[in-house]
Amino acid sequence: MWVYQVPPGPLRDAPLGSTLNVITGQCTHGAEFSFPPYGYVVTMGSRPADPRLCEITWFSRFAYLEMTQVSLNMPVLPTHGPAFVDYRSFKDMSATNGQPKVVLRHPGQ
Repeated sequence: MWVYQVPPGPLRDAPLGSTLNVITGQCTHGAEFSFPPYGYVVTMGSRPADPRLCEITWFSRFAYLEMTQVSLNMPVLPTHGPAFVDYRSFKDMSATNGQPKVVLRHPGQ
């Protein structure tokens, strides 16, 4: 189980799925949902490709009403696209070397 902070913007509800990094060959299986102020990733048999996520699996070692103080280093990650564990900024999603990756308007306009 992994957690991150969600900035204002689109929410994410990614059902059970997988992502593959074609460069490293790393495959991540899991699900993700975000609802401010936090986003959660559950993985199965793999680690998320993004090392910035904060692992909280160890929370399961505490009893139900056990009280303790913890300090977490949670990153703030954008959720602009619907893809599981994709935290690119809108700018990174829409341009590469000044060339758009996505069409933001109809060609006839």
